[in-house]
Amino acid sequence: MDTDLYVWLGSCGYAAANKFYPTAYWIGIGVYTVYATYKFFTENGVLDWIEQHHSQNIAETMKAQKPWIEETREFLAWYSYCCFTNKLFL
Repeated sequence: MDTDLYVWLGSCGYAAANKFYPTAYWIGIGVYTVYATYKFFTENGVLDWIEQHHSQNIAETMKAQKPWIEETREFLAWYSYCCFTNKLFL
């Protein structure tokens, strides 16, 4: 099971509510930015991908032997989400 499921569901909850709560958006952006930072520094995260795997192609299929692919994709998704959401509300 994807451990990030509940985090993604929380982010989609903003859109599902169809209401604008600025404080909730800023709190969410803060939480998701911290989570993206965690994904960057975690074992098999982006930093490992850059340093130990020399930025190999992450468009490959995911295999148990290459866990950094999933972690790097997750980071890129959260980073993009935070940047896009920030741009919408600034």
